[in-house]
Amino acid sequence: REEHRLGIRGFRELQAEIEAATLARRGAIDAQYRARIAHVDLREAVGSP
Repeated sequence: REEHRLGIRGFRELQAEIEAATLARRGAIDAQYRARIAHVDLREAVGSP
């Protein structure tokens, strides 16, 4: 029974790790997207192509 409980704990930790990695990746993509928008806004403000 102790092994079973350990297995569940390991699974939960793995799940939390995957969730954290997914959130980190989503955050990085979001930051890239915002930077691209900011870059476009900057170019339009400067007036260069």
